[in-house]
Amino acid sequence: MCRKTEGDSPSEKFWYRCPIENDNSDYAAFRKDLQEPCPSVFLADLATPIELEFVLKIPVATVVGDLFFEMLDRAGNIENLDRATVPTDEIVLMTALAQTVVRGSTMKPDSTYDPVLLQPRDQPVDRSGIAIGGEMRVLRNLLKSHGLLGSQKNRETRFQCLGFSQSCRGASCEQFFDFEHRCSHISLQLSLAAFVLQACRTAVSCFFISQMVTLSMISKLPVLLIAFGFGFASATERPNIVLLLTDDQTVYSLGCYGNEDVKTPHIDQLAADGMVFDHHYNTTAICMASRATIFTGLFEYRHGCNFGRGPILRDTWEKSYPVLLRRAGYRTAIAGKIGIEVAETLDSKGTLPIDDFDVWVAGPGQTSYSTAKNPSMAKYSKKYPHSTLSYGAFGRDFILESAATDSPFCLSISFKAPHMPATPDPRFDDAYAGKAFRKPDNFGRKLGEHFSEQSRQGRQYARFHDWGYADRYDEVMAIYHQQVHAIDVAVGMIRKSLEEANVADETFIVFTSDNGFLCGSHGYGSKVLPYEESSKAPLILYRPGHDNSGKNLRSSSLTGNVDLHPTLLELAGIPIPPEIDGLSLLPLYDQPTRSIRERLPLINVWGPEAVHSLSIVTKDWKFVRWPYDQKGFQPTEELFFLREDPLELKNEILNPDHNSALGQMRKRYLDEIETWSREGVPFRGYPSEAKKFRP
Repeated sequence: MCRKTEGDSPSEKFWYRCPIENDNSDYAAFRKDLQEPCPSVFLADLATPIELEFVLKIPVATVVGDLFFEMLDRAGNIENLDRATVPTDEIVLMTALAQTVVRGSTMKPDSTYDPVLLQPRDQPVDRSGIAIGGEMRVLRNLLKSHGLLGSQKNRETRFQCLGFSQSCRGASCEQFFDFEHRCSHISLQLSLAAFVLQACRTAVSCFFISQMVTLSMISKLPVLLIAFGFGFASATERPNIVLLLTDDQTVYSLGCYGNEDVKTPHIDQLAADGMVFDHHYNTTAICMASRATIFTGLFEYRHGCNFGRGPILRDTWEKSYPVLLRRAGYRTAIAGKIGIEVAETLDSKGTLPIDDFDVWVAGPGQTSYSTAKNPSMAKYSKKYPHSTLSYGAFGRDFILESAATDSPFCLSISFKAPHMPATPDPRFDDAYAGKAFRKPDNFGRKLGEHFSEQSRQGRQYARFHDWGYADRYDEVMAIYHQQVHAIDVAVGMIRKSLEEANVADETFIVFTSDNGFLCGSHGYGSKVLPYEESSKAPLILYRPGHDNSGKNLRSSSLTGNVDLHPTLLELAGIPIPPEIDGLSLLPLYDQPTRSIRERLPLINVWGPEAVHSLSIVTKDWKFVRWPYDQKGFQPTEELFFLREDPLELKNEILNPDHNSALGQMRKRYLDEIETWSREGVPFRGYPSEAKKFRP
C-alpha cells in the first residue's frame, strides 16, 4: 500500500510514496485503490502522459522537478547527491516519469514495460547498477558558451523553471548544471534537462519561467527521442562524431607516442588538440571480436562474436552505437572494413548490416587495398586507387553533405591499413626511403625467453622470421610506417573538410585501432597475445571547446576499447545501457588524472588452444594465465609489474617481494571468471571456456 509522506515541501503535499522496488507488487490492485495522486507506479499502469497527468492531477514536469529538489534538499547540497542519498526506487520513479512524458502515446496501454530499460519485463530487473550518467554535460557547456552561466548574478540566482513548485534551495543555477561534472558516475536519465534547456532558450536573460507547462506543450519540445525514448538535447546541441579506426596499429607508430622516426603530423596535431591515452587496451586483440566490442560496449564473452565463433546476434547489435545514434536522429555512415556480420538468430547466417546505416560504403571480410576492388568505393578509384586515401575522400564528401542537413552525423571510418599483407600507397614511397628505424628496447627472441611455452605455439612466434622482423627490420618497418603515414594524410583530409563545412567546432573525434601489433618485440610478430605491444593500441580523443583541449594533455588511466561505445552515447545524450561493460571516457577528459576502472580482462579464445589465455590488467600490474595442460604442457602464470617494467622484461611470478600483489591479481582473475560464468553468453562454447580458465 501507499503511505502518505509527511513534511512541508510542496511535493510532500500532493503525492504518496509507494515502494516500487518489489517486482511482485500488485500495482493493478493498488491502482484501483488509489485515492490520492501517487506517481510511484510502473509504466504498465500509466500508459500515456495524458493518463499520467490525469492520475497525478498535475503536469509531470512538476513531479520530476519537485522530486529532484526533494532529493537535493535531503542530500544537503549537489556534491552529496549520489547513490548514497538517492534511493533506487526514486531513481526509477524519476526515470519512469520522464520517459513517459517524452514517449507520449507510443506506449501501449496493455504492455508491461520496465521503467528503466523500456523493455518487456519478462523477469525481475536488477536495478542495483542503474546508471545515472552525463545528461547535464552538454547542456552545461552550451549555456556557458552563450554566457548564461558564470556571472556572479547567475551564481546567486535561484530558479524556478517550468512551474517547479520549489526553488533550488540554496544551489545556484551553475551548481545545478555542474553537478554532473562532479558526480560523473551518477546521472539522472531524465528529460528534465530538456525542459530546462527549452526554458533557458526562451528566457532572455534569466532562468525564471512563470507559466506552468502542460503535457501537450512538453510533447512539442525539441527533445531527442533517443534509444530508450527519452533524452535531453535537440539536434543542434549534439556534437557530430567522427570515429577513425585503424587495423593492427602499434602504439609506437605515432610521433605523439614518442617515435621520432615517423611522420604523422596530422595525428600528432589531433593529439595536441585533444587528449592522448597511454594505457588503452583492446580486451580481445583480434579484429572481429575487438570491433564487436567497440560497437557494443561488451566484452567478447558477453557479445559472443569472433572468428570461429559466429556473428553478432541481432538483439545485441540493436544496442550498438551506430544503431542507437541513428535511432536518436544522427545521420550515420560507415566506410572500410566493418569486420563483423549480424545474424537474426543463432542458427541463421550472418549478413552485413547495410540497412542500419544511412550511408554504407563498407565491405565484407578484409576488403581490399585496391579501391577499384571495393564496389561501394569504386567511384573514388580513379583519383585514389589506394583505399586509404579513398576513405579520406569519402569522409570529406559525407561531412560536407551532412553539414547541409539539420541532423548531427556520426562518421565511422575503418581503414584497412596497416593490416598485412603490407601494401603501401606508392605515392608515399619516398616517405621513408633508406630510413633506419630504432628497434624497441624489448626487441628479439632473447628478450622473450621468460614468456610461457604456450605463447610460442601460435603463428605469432613464427612470424618474427616469416615476416622479416629478424633480418629485414628496416625494410619491413618502412613499409609499415608508410601505410600509417597514408592514414595520417587521410586524417588531415577529414579534419580539413570539417573546417570547410564549418563544423570543426561541433565535432568530436576518436582515433584508435582494433588492436596493437608485435613488430618483433620479444621475438614475436602479429597480435592476439596478451603482451603490451599486441593488446595496447593508440587512443586519441578530441573535444572542441573543452577547457582541456589544446593543452597537450595525456591520461594515464586504464581504458579499453569497451569504453568507446558508452563515450559516444553520453556525448549524444543517449542513456548508457546499464548492462554493458564499458564506461564513458568523458570524465577523464574533464580530469585526466582520475581513474574510472580498476581492471580489464584480456581475452583470447581464438586460434590453437595452446595459446588461449585470460589475463587481468590494471594500471600497474598484469596477470596472465595459460591453462593449456596437454602434450606435456603445464598451466603457466605470468606476473608483470608494468609500472616499473612497461616492456615486460621480467616475470615476477616467483618473486616473494610481490606475493601480496600476486594474491590480489589472482583474486581479480577469479572474480572475472565468476563474472564470465554468470553473465557470459550461453552459446558458442563460451561457458566451457570459462571453466577451462579456472585454476
